[in-house]
Amino acid sequence: MNTGEHRRRLGCLVIGGVMVTLALVGFFWSVQRVYHAPSRSAEPIILYIPPKTRAMDLPRLMGPLLAESAPLRVQVAIWLSRPKLRHGEFMMPPHATLGQMLKILETAKPYQRRVTLPEGRTVTEHCAVLEAAYGLVGRCPSGLLEGSMAPDTYTYTYGQSVATVVEQGVRLQQQRVDQAWSQRDPLTPLQSKHDLLTMASIVEKETGLPAERPLVAAV
Repeated sequence: MNTGEHRRRLGCLVIGGVMVTLALVGFFWSVQRVYHAPSRSAEPIILYIPPKTRAMDLPRLMGPLLAESAPLRVQVAIWLSRPKLRHGEFMMPPHATLGQMLKILETAKPYQRRVTLPEGRTVTEHCAVLEAAYGLVGRCPSGLLEGSMAPDTYTYTYGQSVATVVEQGVRLQQQRVDQAWSQRDPLTPLQSKHDLLTMASIVEKETGLPAERPLVAAV
């Protein structure tokens, strides 16, 4: 091989290397642009991440939110971030960037839903409310006594069991009964906390109006 041929080949290799380098730089610049681009949503959106979700699944799950539709660049941006994913629902703010959304998935608390058990309802009606609540799974435990769950508003996360909310209601009701029992009139005819809970349940079923409860209890 003569010197001229050698120089031509070397020049081709240098030019090829420069072009590859420029292409890689351009590609990774576009990946950074994807990472920092705001989402298309002008409203807060709840994003659900199922159990066992992998980083490679995120472009599909986050598709409606992403400003960039090129899946390869999105996948590389996510892969470079190496997010530690948790399952559940997460609230994404308006126009959040991909980087911000990945941070939320790693560090934010899952979205808290609410369910209200109204006053003046039976345990069967309360169970019906819980079993119809969006995101709660399963059914109420059997054998619940009337008045055993406190009427109140409870928080839960998507995929949580009905039984765990029932446990919250029973625990809160027990606290209220303990407090009421410690403050009872010494002349009350009630002999136990169970009697107090039974009386409260009767009053709840007779009237849902707070102003009428003393009258019903007196009768």
